[in-house]
Amino acid sequence: MNERILIVEDELGIRAALEILLEEEGYEIHCLDNAKEAINLLQAEEYDLVISDIRMPGISGLDMLKEIRKLPGCPGVIMMTAYGTIETAIEAMKMGAGDFLVKPFSNDLLKMTICRVLQVRGLSQENKKLRELERMKKEFIAMVAHELRTPLTSIKGYLKLIMGNKAGELNSVQKEYLNVVLQNGQKLNRIVDKMIDIAYLETKEFSLRTIPTNISGILKEVETSVRNICEQNHLYLEIQQPSPLKPIISDPYRLNQLIHILLDNAISFSPPERHIWLSVNQWKGMESLPADDLPKSYVNFSDLENKDYLEISVKDEGPGISQEILTRVFEEFYQAEDIYTRHVGGVGLGLCLCKKIVEIMGGRIWVKSRLGQGCTFTLILPWRYPLEDSLGPGNIVSSRVA
Repeated sequence: MNERILIVEDELGIRAALEILLEEEGYEIHCLDNAKEAINLLQAEEYDLVISDIRMPGISGLDMLKEIRKLPGCPGVIMMTAYGTIETAIEAMKMGAGDFLVKPFSNDLLKMTICRVLQVRGLSQENKKLRELERMKKEFIAMVAHELRTPLTSIKGYLKLIMGNKAGELNSVQKEYLNVVLQNGQKLNRIVDKMIDIAYLETKEFSLRTIPTNISGILKEVETSVRNICEQNHLYLEIQQPSPLKPIISDPYRLNQLIHILLDNAISFSPPERHIWLSVNQWKGMESLPADDLPKSYVNFSDLENKDYLEISVKDEGPGISQEILTRVFEEFYQAEDIYTRHVGGVGLGLCLCKKIVEIMGGRIWVKSRLGQGCTFTLILPWRYPLEDSLGPGNIVSSRVA
């Protein structure tokens, strides 16, 4: 379909010349001689571009431009004048005009200007569609996750009743099978939680509750919750905390969640009889990272204020990650296309969620890996939460002292 252009010009000769020229270029052209009628027409019909004189009787071109910018499907705008000044041009551009032409102008200049403004508008409209699709995707994810959570809660509740012999005594085989069902239910529940977090991460629904948090306490909770699954997968978990660490001002739930995501990832990709190391310490700063290991392509270290960060690292002996896809592992829904990854499964949300939460909390996360040599995921978090510096719009923080 040809682009629709509305010409608003009170001089008949110029209006007719523009109409003939642009119709020859294949545009669908409508002409008016005043801004008032143009505003009424634009409110009723959709146009791709408006070419308007600035100085007209009654409503000026700039006043019309203000009204155009309020329209839902706002067209591109080119302003024209024979009495133009730099100040007028700047004012028109600030108000949203796509470009500015001073009469007289050549046909070639007009054609180039129209093409440029239409291209920019097309990109803008496409961006709006993409943003709307992204919004719809997040709403859909949240809706599906909430719909899954209700039956999951019921399933887990009845499973626990059955395993507690509320429906009669169970033999060892029945308990073993039901335990597998319960574990998979818990795994599915964690996926649902990640889906909801991803959907709400950039909205007012996502919040952080920061308090002085004991790191040793978090590590004990984590060890208790993953020790069983490590044993069932014949994996050896080692937790290393060289010395007592001062409390960190953070959200204990999110801190626990971050460590769990990294450990879940390591457990999923580790073959039996391998080791997983979880280490926690004070970060030693940039100089502790060998130059070859700096993840410059996806981590910005330049705005880190000092070395006073908590470092959490999870190392595994899994298959490792190739350098070609190393920077993509933190992307939403990304899964490497290989046989091992397809066997492990997952929806590719954990590491993406981890990165987003870490950055909201003022920290950084990166990975060191080589194929066949396992992975080391490292994140750093400031000891004191930077309330104003790291939060984006929509994230709610409340701080209190325990």
